[in-house]
Amino acid sequence: DGKFKTLLSSYFKSEDELWSEVKSADNIDAYQNYLKHYPRGRYNIVARRKLNDLLEKQLIIEEDNLWKNAKRAGTISAYCHYISCSTKKTHLSEAKRKVEELRWNVTLNSNTLEAYQRYLNETDLGLHRDEAYEKIDVFSWERASRLKTEHAYRCYLNTSVQKKHRFEAYAAINELLWNKAEVACTIEGYNEYLKKSKLLQQEVTSSVTPIIKQTNPEYLDVEKKIHDNQIRANVRLQTLEEELWIKVYNQDTKDGYELY
Repeated sequence: DGKFKTLLSSYFKSEDELWSEVKSADNIDAYQNYLKHYPRGRYNIVARRKLNDLLEKQLIIEEDNLWKNAKRAGTISAYCHYISCSTKKTHLSEAKRKVEELRWNVTLNSNTLEAYQRYLNETDLGLHRDEAYEKIDVFSWERASRLKTEHAYRCYLNTSVQKKHRFEAYAAINELLWNKAEVACTIEGYNEYLKKSKLLQQEVTSSVTPIIKQTNPEYLDVEKKIHDNQIRANVRLQTLEEELWIKVYNQDTKDGYELY
């Protein structure tokens, strides 16, 4: 019993000495050191409360410094650094708004199709999303109108969300397909047009509501142009097939009949 009391007295004496040093230091490292050595010590509750208070104060100071640095720099990267590094995120909403406005300003200064697409990919709040969609529609249609290729019109239809010129794009694609068939002026060429124009027709039809199908003049015009060209293609095919048959019949050879 005497030996146990001596050991117990020595333990508490060393704990008391350490606690006295901790109170004098009164910092995070000191309290963490005490709790490491005496996780169930006599001053455990006080030590944890003191440690939590100091950690909270440290977070407040760090938060204040992070925000001041972000505001001082006033750049996208600075505000993004605050958003990613802040623990308390006291100014999170304001930081996101700052990033949004700065990104939009950069986008406006660039004023290109790629810049507006990049804005849409990077924005979190999307405060200028509709304006970006509007600009993308304008720029992508200008590009398609300038290049006048099927690929360019397809890019417009795939890129633009608003698709304000979709019926013009469909009409242009139809005209390009028809011109290609006319230039070739072959059975294969007209068959290719019929195949592609039917797919285009399905695409145009599926892109609109039943009401638009009945009332929209642009839609009705595209449908008519495709339908009219399909009639012409069938007439051309019939003529070419008749000419081919006459040629084969006049040659009257096995190879000719097999080819036909």
